[in-house]
Amino acid sequence: MKKNQGFTLIELLATIAVLAIVALIATPTVYRAINGSREKAYNDQVSAIITGAKSWSSDQNNFYKLPAKGGMTTVTLKELKKGGYVDSDIVNIKNGKKFDDNCTKVDITYDGKKLSYKLNTSSCTN
Repeated sequence: MKKNQGFTLIELLATIAVLAIVALIATPTVYRAINGSREKAYNDQVSAIITGAKSWSSDQNNFYKLPAKGGMTTVTLKELKKGGYVDSDIVNIKNGKKFDDNCTKVDITYDGKKLSYKLNTSSCTN
């Protein structure tokens, strides 16, 4: 008697169906992981810029450029790069473009007790 050495059509279709179900389950999870990683990378970039602004503000003699109580001052990414406080080219992972030197700013506010830092890209055009 002869032995069959291949798969039947039903077995092939069942295997393809199982693989399709696995792909349907795995795809959204992979996309969520990629987007989560992208968001984390963006937050790390923002954190690096803010850390540079903190170093910049600590280097300002006698709070010369820092705000008075209740006030705010701004430092541009260009100033931070010029002073060596951040890397020269920081790419915004969300859109793949470099953060603009002149319109990417860190707003520094002083409430009388501590300084607060916030990245401001509102004047940048996408």
